[in-house]
Amino acid sequence: MRWAEPPQRPMSPSFGPGLPLYFRPPQALRQQTDSMLAETIACPENIVHVWGFHLDAQPEMLSYWLSLLSTEERQRAERIVQPQQVARWVAAHGLKREVLSLYLQKAAHELRFVALPDGKPVLHQPGHEKWHFNLSHSHQRLLIAVSCSGPVGVDIEYHDPSRPFLALAQRFFHPDEAAAMTTMNETLARTQFYRTWVAKEALLKAQGTGLRGGLSRWPVSATETGKMQTTSWTVHWLTFSEPGFSAAVAMRPENQWCWV
Repeated sequence: MRWAEPPQRPMSPSFGPGLPLYFRPPQALRQQTDSMLAETIACPENIVHVWGFHLDAQPEMLSYWLSLLSTEERQRAERIVQPQQVARWVAAHGLKREVLSLYLQKAAHELRFVALPDGKPVLHQPGHEKWHFNLSHSHQRLLIAVSCSGPVGVDIEYHDPSRPFLALAQRFFHPDEAAAMTTMNETLARTQFYRTWVAKEALLKAQGTGLRGGLSRWPVSATETGKMQTTSWTVHWLTFSEPGFSAAVAMRPENQWCWV
């Protein structure tokens, strides 16, 4: 599947929950000329930038992004069996480097990352400790969240019609959440499953625990719209101009998000 020209996207940042949210094309950022890329990007205090990209790129773009990756990243890509998944992984991590290079004013290939004990990747750049990022890709879509005001987590999930969502909810979610889904028709239940999943995973990623932190925590109500609040975090759901995906971003309560 190749990217097709979407409706004209805003040429300036769109603060949540503004609509619609369009994904950028699978091109190098230097080939994208909107006003946000015409100058060095700064990250204001208490603002989380959220970027969205298509991932199915032409071979020449994939070669460029592969050239940006570290030896370790290339080795990880080589361990992926399915060619399409390899291509999307390379695109996702090449774009991650391009995006972060705009903020840090360093060449994309020079960026260094380390993994925390739980596996969450973080920047390893002396003098840039304030910067936090997180990425998630599903099917042919990528989200990258960037913050200089505390940790952030993001998750996007494609609504896979073959996934046994109710069985997964009964296994991993809070019993009340799974029970509520059994009272809905299949379409609503599937939507609620993905909506719940991305909220929980974004929150766990922001905390740095990953899925081992427990998907049964923080019950998500079907009546909650726009965002949900915990003691230390706010989770915002993202709504796109195209159907078939659910996504959420988690951040400190004092922050707000901005679609770039």
